[in-house]
Amino acid sequence: MAVPLVYRGMIDRPSPPANRIESMLSVQYQLGLAAFAPATLDDALRESLPNDARIAALMLKVHIHADDALGAQFPRVWGSRVTLEPRAGAPTAVEVLAPPGSGTRALTWADLTEKLERVFPASGLNADARVAALVARCEWLGTGDGSDAARELLELTEELAHA
Repeated sequence: MAVPLVYRGMIDRPSPPANRIESMLSVQYQLGLAAFAPATLDDALRESLPNDARIAALMLKVHIHADDALGAQFPRVWGSRVTLEPRAGAPTAVEVLAPPGSGTRALTWADLTEKLERVFPASGLNADARVAALVARCEWLGTGDGSDAARELLELTEELAHA
């Protein structure tokens, strides 16, 4: 995988993660989860970290390197290039310059709501009416002066955290 040098060090973590944050930053681990434990990808809490021999073996096969051409576009573009090199046959590369959620490809409120509806259950949390209220308040922040919205948003977030 090729990425700008400025964030290579953050995501290039070939060893099994020791904690939740490392598990989310490691491209190698995320690919291992996608291949062998896909139901855990959306778990934001990650109180337990799946790690079996298949994940560890795949992690060792994933190499991250800095790419000057991608780096020259950063931070306007958060691109990367993934190259698969099969045992037989020619390598295949895919370059993504505008991933979902990037500055040039912002997520819509519907996208964010759908993500919350995936992440909450995957994290063992109840995605109930409070999540809908949180989404509504976040949308409201962008439409008014925000004087009361920030306080209400903090209250809803605190309530969700203690639910």
